[in-house]
Amino acid sequence: MKIIFLSNQLFDYPLKTNKWHVATRVADRGHNVLFVDPPLRFRKVVKQIFQGRWSPMRIFSAFNQNSSNLKIFTPITKTVSESPDLTNFNVVRMRKRAPEFFEGDAVLWVYNPSMVEYINQIPHKLLVYDCVDDYPSMANYKRLGLSEKIARQEEKIAERADVVLATTKNL
Repeated sequence: MKIIFLSNQLFDYPLKTNKWHVATRVADRGHNVLFVDPPLRFRKVVKQIFQGRWSPMRIFSAFNQNSSNLKIFTPITKTVSESPDLTNFNVVRMRKRAPEFFEGDAVLWVYNPSMVEYINQIPHKLLVYDCVDDYPSMANYKRLGLSEKIARQEEKIAERADVVLATTKNL
C-alpha cells in the first residue's frame, strides 16, 4: 500500500508526535510512505541553511530518504498564508521525484488543513483527515487573521474525507 501524509509538522522536528509515529510504523510494516512536510517559507529555509541547520539539498532536491519505504518531501511557499499559492509547483516537484505515488491508488492521510489544495492535485483512492488540533484557535492563525480561512479549509477536507479521526471529543 502507498500512503501520502500531508503533515502540519516537519518530519525531523525534535518532538516526535503521532504523525511521525504513524508514518514510521506504517513504513516499518512494509508500506510505501511519502511524508510531506508543511510548506516552508523559502526565506526560512535559506536562513536555516545559512545557520548550518539544514543542508542546501533540502531546497534543491526537496526529498530525503529516511528508509527504503519512507520518503520525505519538503514543499516551499513564499508567505505564511500560502498566497501566492505554490501548490502546483510543489506537486510537480513531488510527481517528478516520486511518480509511483501518483498512480491513483494511494491513501491520502491529511493532518494539515492548510494543504487542502493538494487534495485536488494528488490522485488517491481513500482520503483520511486526522484532526489533531483546533487549528482556527491557534495563536499563529489568529495573529495573521487566518482563523476563518483555516476553519473553511478544515471543513472542506472533513466533507470530502472518507474517514475522519479526531484526537479528542471536542475536535
